[in-house]
Amino acid sequence: MRIAHCSDLHAVRVPEWRQANVKRLLAAANQALFRRRRHRERLAAEAVSALAAKRPDIVLFTGDFTQHGLPKEATAAEEIFSPLTRNNIPVLAVTGNHDLYGGSVPVELADLVRRLSLGIRPGSDGIVRLPGVEILPLEQTIPTPPFISAGFQKPGELMMAMSSWREPPDGAMRLACGHYPVIDFHPRDPLLFLRKLRGAENLEQFINRAGVAGYFCGHNHCRFETALAGGCRQYAAPPLSSPNAGEVAIYECGSGLERPILAGPQCK
Repeated sequence: MRIAHCSDLHAVRVPEWRQANVKRLLAAANQALFRRRRHRERLAAEAVSALAAKRPDIVLFTGDFTQHGLPKEATAAEEIFSPLTRNNIPVLAVTGNHDLYGGSVPVELADLVRRLSLGIRPGSDGIVRLPGVEILPLEQTIPTPPFISAGFQKPGELMMAMSSWREPPDGAMRLACGHYPVIDFHPRDPLLFLRKLRGAENLEQFINRAGVAGYFCGHNHCRFETALAGGCRQYAAPPLSSPNAGEVAIYECGSGLERPILAGPQCK
């Protein structure tokens, strides 16, 4: 099975005054001062169109559809992802911290996540089962105060999945995806506590016990790969809309493979 991975679209629309709050105002200032040249929707649309032409079996999107968590940004994101839905390529998505800048995920964005999946849904244990692959999408984002973008790994999600994944993998490759890295690429950053995943140690223990082969994430706007416990590999994607790092990686996954394998050239 060919699985594509992308993250951090950051579709931008200006908030109206009635939609303003501290998080959105700070995000708007950050966009105007620093991100205007780093996030370009045209580049994201081109990358998605190129990806659709490659026809992966499924796309994992690991959060931050939006910059301010606005309904009209969700509409913009839907248009960017439309080449995939037109070609019947499902997108299994989790939300990111920017998607909660209104205090909760907009109804419009939650509906978009469901539509993009094209009917692929997790079971009662939270696991999506496909031929040769089982994927656990993890919702790690929580409302946070200004200047903090940390997430939290909810123990209940892991306990529910562990009840099904108690035995060693038998045939199917086990994968997980979330917005936040388990291991950051700057582990000694003194400000890491402001944006890291709380409960990451519990997630890594789960990955080890459950025999997860690959964990896909975003958030830090940098492509990097690192080893986790139990032979698992963590794959972090750069922003989909970045002119410098907007590539979309496609991996071969499934029975008989030890871990996801990068499948040929990346889509730009």
